[in-house]
Amino acid sequence: VLSVILLFYLVRGPLRMQGGPTGKKIRRFTVFERTTHWFTVSLFWLLALTGLIMLYGRLVLIPLLGPDGFGLTASACKEAHNLFGPMFLVAILMLYRFVGRAWLPDKQVVVLVATYALATLMVSSIPYATGKQFDLHKRQPLWMLLAGILLLNFTIANYQLVIFVGATGYVLSGPVLWLWRSRAKWH
Repeated sequence: VLSVILLFYLVRGPLRMQGGPTGKKIRRFTVFERTTHWFTVSLFWLLALTGLIMLYGRLVLIPLLGPDGFGLTASACKEAHNLFGPMFLVAILMLYRFVGRAWLPDKQVVVLVATYALATLMVSSIPYATGKQFDLHKRQPLWMLLAGILLLNFTIANYQLVIFVGATGYVLSGPVLWLWRSRAKWH
């Protein structure tokens, strides 16, 4: 998370003032916007802590708290995680309402929502393509090298579109492969 925050700061930089400093101090964000921000931050860290305790707590906390203490702590973390998880989604949407509009144009919001909607298709019993299917030790044809170079250049020029197309292709690969493999059953 810290590396993503640092990367965002390096790409976007600090908030800039138009026209330079005038000596007057103004509030950049309203009290409601600041409250929404810190509410979201608090929920993020609470969910991160409770998630880590549920994931790795057995290894770390049983020697410290004992089995009964860990059971009580893990149960409380599970309940907190289930209670505050939906609140985090609402907080993110509220934060986007105030801050995110400056970051993403409306077209990209539609693409983002479509990506999440397509990602829900991945929760199924359909097998998806993996990297194990491709043997990279064999010699690859020249067209694959050229396609890789073109993809790299296109990624540098328009990375959002490449991420969306790649995610969509991966999401659709499961149903498409399933249909392709099961077509023999239909004939």
